[in-house]
Amino acid sequence: MKNNNLDKEKRTGNYIRLGIQVFVCITIVIFVLIFWKTLDEESWFQIKQVNYFYLVLALLSSALAWFFDGLIILIFATALGYKLPVMFCTGVNLANIFVSTVTPFQSGGAPLQIYMLNKNGISI
Repeated sequence: MKNNNLDKEKRTGNYIRLGIQVFVCITIVIFVLIFWKTLDEESWFQIKQVNYFYLVLALLSSALAWFFDGLIILIFATALGYKLPVMFCTGVNLANIFVSTVTPFQSGGAPLQIYMLNKNGISI
């Protein structure tokens, strides 16, 4: 019985990886098509004028905000006596952000966060 559950979890993980790969491929294709159909010479000129320092600074700021939001989850979990990896807490935060973004009224993020934390040993 235990072997069957492990096989099911492995298949689920494989389906998730496949789904992410398909999503990334479709996103790249759509991104390229949109740019190919809509960009003209003026657009390329403006893109070349981008100050990459500020672009990198914005990306780093976003990554740091995600990390510190995950750190908040870690601090609360530690205060309650649970040990969780920092990257797991950051992943919980990113899942919360994503699901909140794609559900009406941002109603899906908190239940997903509770589910993920509960699945990893934190009681409700």
